[in-house]
Amino acid sequence: MKKIFLDGSQYASLQYRRVLEGQYRWVSMEIVRSTEYREDNQQVVMYIRDINDDYLKLLQIAMCHTLDSVGIVSANISQGICLSFAGRRDELECQSEESIDTYIQRVSEMIPMPESREHFCQVFSQQNMLKRFTEGTAALSMEAAFFYSEEQQPCVLRINVDMACNSFSREIEGVLHFTDVTVAYLIENVPQKIYQKDYENIIIIDAKREKMIKTDVLSSVISDYLKKEEAYEGYRSYSSHRAVVESERERFKKCVELSTIKEGLRKDKQYFFTIHETDKTGEVRLKRYSYIYIDERVDIIVGAREDITEFSEKDVLTGGYNRRGFIRITERLLNEVPDRTKYAVLFFNVKNFKAVNELFGVESGDVVLQNIFRTLTHSKLSPVITARVESDHFVCLVENKNLDFEELTSVCDNKFVKDGKCMNLIIRCGIFYVEEKPMKISGMIDRAKLAKRYITDEYVQPYMVYDHSMQVAYIDKAKLAGELQEGIAKEQFKVYYQPVIDTKTGKIASAEALIRWIHPDKGFISPALFIPALEENGHISELDFYVLKKVWQFINDRCENNKFVVPISVNLSWMDFYDEIMMEKILKEMDRFRENGREHMARFEITETSYAAIRENRSGILESLRIKNAKILLDDFGSGFSSFGMLQDYDFDILKIDMSFIRKIGENPKTKSIVHSIIGMAHEIGIKTVAEGVETEEQVSFLRQSGCDYIQGYYYSKPLPEEEFVEFLEKADAE
Repeated sequence: MKKIFLDGSQYASLQYRRVLEGQYRWVSMEIVRSTEYREDNQQVVMYIRDINDDYLKLLQIAMCHTLDSVGIVSANISQGICLSFAGRRDELECQSEESIDTYIQRVSEMIPMPESREHFCQVFSQQNMLKRFTEGTAALSMEAAFFYSEEQQPCVLRINVDMACNSFSREIEGVLHFTDVTVAYLIENVPQKIYQKDYENIIIIDAKREKMIKTDVLSSVISDYLKKEEAYEGYRSYSSHRAVVESERERFKKCVELSTIKEGLRKDKQYFFTIHETDKTGEVRLKRYSYIYIDERVDIIVGAREDITEFSEKDVLTGGYNRRGFIRITERLLNEVPDRTKYAVLFFNVKNFKAVNELFGVESGDVVLQNIFRTLTHSKLSPVITARVESDHFVCLVENKNLDFEELTSVCDNKFVKDGKCMNLIIRCGIFYVEEKPMKISGMIDRAKLAKRYITDEYVQPYMVYDHSMQVAYIDKAKLAGELQEGIAKEQFKVYYQPVIDTKTGKIASAEALIRWIHPDKGFISPALFIPALEENGHISELDFYVLKKVWQFINDRCENNKFVVPISVNLSWMDFYDEIMMEKILKEMDRFRENGREHMARFEITETSYAAIRENRSGILESLRIKNAKILLDDFGSGFSSFGMLQDYDFDILKIDMSFIRKIGENPKTKSIVHSIIGMAHEIGIKTVAEGVETEEQVSFLRQSGCDYIQGYYYSKPLPEEEFVEFLEKADAE
């Protein structure tokens, strides 16, 4: 004690244990120099205090983090120094007597993101810890991603500091604990960010280091997978790559490239694609691969694979199957039963259903469709499968023994009542008895649909059975559909371009792409023949995408060679909006088009026949295209019941007035008033107008006076093959 006080110290302390009533308790001896201290008359004051409860409390705080900590730093916060280190990570070790702020700054360099690094330094600075303790907060905590080195896995550490006032010295002391919570972080965040679905497998990608881990479950077991890190090698990284159908393998390879994934995430914060795979039974299933950042700050991506076959086969409105689902389930059933001829396919169509939407509203129309689905499902026909294959068309697979024609007639006689108004719904049905010989289910549906067309008086007999005398017309369409792939491959389909003229200037403003089929044997095939055939057989999307690629290639070639070109619109079929893959492909092509700054050249035309499909399946697709700067045109306005409903529900850039109005200008006095009103209405809601089918000077003059923005028709030009359209552009550019 003499040495202590001779050195100038004012205070000394000692902690020890003593036995009190048979129990060990911690005691503090504190020695303080007396105010009456003299060299020749040394005096001190000695205090003996029981500190057992305080000591155990501090010990418990320290021990609660010790077991799972990767690093523990004890510090004297009042003095601002680190005292000691214990742990498994040498990178977190402090130097003896190193200042807290220096230590925190050095450790922060392992945090890759500037904002997290800055926050870490602020929270655990000496000044902030003292301030927070004074305010009554004894513990601070945060989480941050750390990279110990370029070669090692990134990890998520939770940093806690527990502070207490030393009972002996009255100084603030603290213990920093670094706890590895990577596993818990993944378990907690991956399900939330990947929508909490049941996935077949999950892949976690460290994009920065091009490493990955695979797992089938997200639980504490993931800690085992973290030890099984391997290189990410694109499509070879996926055990499912061998199951991808051959025709889609090249696309799959491209989609799973790390650069493709990161680019998709950069643009939309999420990236996904669908692919068809063959399962162990040989059945083709639709799989969806989804990717999203777990933590964008450190380039950690989670990818998941799920089977969406069932989802893609469901009809949103009725909750039953759609066309795709009906085909797959029926095909499986007929392949398993011993006698397939015991079944029949029934095709139902609601006559003049558009009138329901017009009279009662679209919501009521939806109710009607739901009621019809329920009526068919629960009827005495006892269908094995019921589906809504499109709009107001339904199809059922029925056992022949249940095919009661009186019951069928009753089912086809339906009524809808609302607000005192009653409307008779006439439902017509075509029937195809399944034959022994192999046949595609789509062919059976088409034959039943064809039989429906032969109904002569639906009030007397609302059904008709297919027979082979009806086959001639069907075979022609079937052959056309069968020759589609060959026609595309051999480029028998030619894109024609019809100029659209600015009414005020008389110069070309844009063009519409139209498809023509020049068959090597049949010669010119009218679009009026092959387009409905391809829509019926579900192949129209392939042709639409073919046209899109040709048109955009034409635009790109002109732009790259500094040649004059105008925006060109491409028509989308109502079937396209039922095809998820088609919509994804269009959006991806649109992104590529945008990369060259040519998105303003992209235009899409849709007709009111797409109304139901858009509402059911793709209500956001039009807005997605507009966000990407494509123009959306409503074609054939005024030709049907849903035109005004389309204008009310969706945003369009251009309205194309149907040629049936234009051709009657000068013939019917009412027509001019109607056309003039359409143009005025369109302008009032911010939409430009195009008049289709303009052929005479009188029509042009009237449209110009009425303020129509653009004119399309033979008056200026017929649809031109590419070579002639190029000449048209060159001439327009020279003027």
